[in-house]
Formats: sequence, structure tokens, C-alpha cells
Amino acid sequence: NAPTIILLHGWTATADLNFFTCYESLGRHFRVIAIDHRGHGRGIRSTQPFKLSDCADDVAALADQLDINTFIPVGYSMGGLVAQLLWKRHEARIRGLVLAATTGHFVESREERIGFLGLKGLGALARLAPRAAQDWISEQTYLQKKTAMWEPWAVQQAASHDWRLILEAGGALGLYDAREWLPHVDVP
Repeated sequence: NAPTIILLHGWTATADLNFFTCYESLGRHFRVIAIDHRGHGRGIRSTQPFKLSDCADDVAALADQLDINTFIPVGYSMGGLVAQLLWKRHEARIRGLVLAATTGHFVESREERIGFLGLKGLGALARLAPRAAQDWISEQTYLQKKTAMWEPWAVQQAASHDWRLILEAGGALGLYDAREWLPHVDVP
């Protein structure tokens, strides 16, 4: 009968990469659910463009499948945006929000906007590239450089991403802006 928390990871991570150190301690007080977002780790693979709102709806659908009526989203970075959208799209189900290292909008400057638009463009180009080329680019640009000091299980987590969706997710971060409605959040 403990309250349910649903852990929502950050961009380019997985639930395990973000939260593996706290599953046990959280499990003493809560029913803990951890989901990999679309394109991340074991998350849903879709031919549709990545949308943060789809990630929020995925969480609500998972809660339906598990017969969870209300829950507390715990969002880290990109997961914080998903948590915010859960409140906006499924307000009656949200008992509270935990938002960590996140924001109501990512883009402040012209340079940031251009950088995020570049990610969106790379995601669109990735739709045209053969899978083998996508895998090679991922290996050269991310896995070799970013994961050199990681444990093998963590490298495998990152290697399991769908990098087209990861790039599109980066573009979606740059478009996100909840400043108009975020002050109306009415849960703890």
C-alpha cells in the first residue's frame, strides 16, 4: 500500500543509469517503477518523430497496465519535462512531483536555439541513413568518447539506444517551454 513513484530519467540515459544507486533505499518506502523513455535503452521504438508528450502518455499507459491509479513522477533533467507533462495531461493521477536538475524551458539564447535545432536536423538526417551507418556514427561519436570510464553494463545501456530517437529527443528539449502553465501546478 505504499505510494507509487515512477522514475523518469534524463536525455541519453536510461532508468538504470540515472537511478540504480537509489532503487533499494526508495523501495523501502515506495512502490518503485522505472521506465526507459522512447528510444532510450529498452524504451519503445517508434517510426514516429520523438515527442515529450508521447513519453508522458507512455507513463500513464504503463500505470494503467499495472493498475496504478495515482503516482508521483520523479523526473531528472528530460524526465522532469516528462513529469511536468504528466501533470498537464493526466492531472488527476498525479499525487505530487519531484523535479531534479530540470527546467520549464531549456533555450535562453539564439546560440542555444541553433544548437537544439541542429539536433533536430541530425535526427531528420538519421531517418535517411541506413541502420549500419547510424550504428557506426553512434560508436564513433558517443560510445567511444563518452563511455570510456564506464562499467560494461553501463556501456551496454547506452549502446542499446535508438540514436535517431535520441537526436530527435534533443531537438524536442529545445522546443519545450512550459513557462505559461507551469506556475499553475497544484500538487506538492
